[in-house]
Amino acid sequence: MLERAGEVRTEEEAAADPQRIDVWFVPDPKRRVEYLGLLGRIACEPCMLEPFYRTPDLERIRACVRKQLAWHYGLQRRAPRSGPPPLWVISSGRPEGAVVGLGFVPRASWLLGVYALPKAWGVFLVVLRPSA
Repeated sequence: MLERAGEVRTEEEAAADPQRIDVWFVPDPKRRVEYLGLLGRIACEPCMLEPFYRTPDLERIRACVRKQLAWHYGLQRRAPRSGPPPLWVISSGRPEGAVVGLGFVPRASWLLGVYALPKAWGVFLVVLRPSA
């Protein structure tokens, strides 16, 4: 039906260019991380960390989410898991375009400057200088 309205292409390849996770952390259950404060709360389970010196724009955060989903796909192939590993984007400033565009909301019971997308995404944002 769509051919009458425009070009229709099927079986298009959607492979992304190779990407690298900045930090993939898997905690050692024999070691404690609580003394690290906020970083310890973040690092209590296997997670991805994507730190930014400059405040990232919406496209850079989308690229991080793309990495998370690709990594999750690879992990799923080795051992099924319920959801993607948490992705923590750590930003020097508040990325307004991403906060509004993606729908980040303040994470309840966490410090000021910690935001989250809906739970199924497993994507979090830490703004180090919320007022900057």
